[in-house]
This record gives sequence, structure tokens and C-alpha cells, in this order.
Amino acid sequence: MDNFGSSDKNQSYNFFESECFLKTRADRFKTHWAVIMGNELYCYRKKDDAVHRVMHSLTGTFIKDLLEETCISQSMVLWPVKIVLPPNKSRVLYFGSKEEQLKWSNKLKTCVGYANLYDFYTLSDCLGKG
Repeated sequence: MDNFGSSDKNQSYNFFESECFLKTRADRFKTHWAVIMGNELYCYRKKDDAVHRVMHSLTGTFIKDLLEETCISQSMVLWPVKIVLPPNKSRVLYFGSKEEQLKWSNKLKTCVGYANLYDFYTLSDCLGKG
């Protein structure tokens, strides 16, 4: 049943999950379980919860890696990934290591169809101005 109804036979279904942290209004971090299913992101309070607390469609979103953030009150250093939800909202997921940040950033970019200009073109000398 993978990719049922999909017109692209080579496209694989995106699924990825692991622990993340979400920032509270009091600038504290709470552990959550984040899951990517297809092109949707779900955050659960605990891994085995049946009901999600947060859900975002990743269609039309942008992904941005941010610099590490230190929470002195909880003695934690976290690495954030920002999901920009047009027109003017965003969600930031925090991870316990730089490696986890990179994994999530890559998975999220795959879901949103991120493409780098350098993946398609080789830029060389300037041909002119005007």
C-alpha cells in the first residue's frame, strides 16, 4: 500500500521519528516525540501517545537551520531547526545534538522539496552585466 495513488513510482513515503524539544512560553524546554509522515509533521507529548499535540503540513514551508541555543536554567545546549509557515508563522524544533539537527533538517528539506541551485547548475565566470 506504499504510495497508493502516487503517480511517481520512484517516490518513497517519508517516515522519520525521534525525540525533540519544544520551547514553552516561559522559555523552558519540554520533551516531545516528533514524527514525519508523508509531508506532515506531528508532535506528541510522549512516544506512545495516540493523540498528537501539534500538527503541521509541510507543503509550502521553508526550513532554516539556526545556531545552537543555551538554556541556562535547564543546563542544556540545543540545536534548533526552524520551520517557516507562510505567511508569517513558524515552529522551531530543538534537538539534543548537532547530528540530530542535521538529520532532521535533511528529512524536513526532503519533505518540502528543497532544492539547491548548485544541485542543478554549475556557476562559473561572469558572462557580463546589464
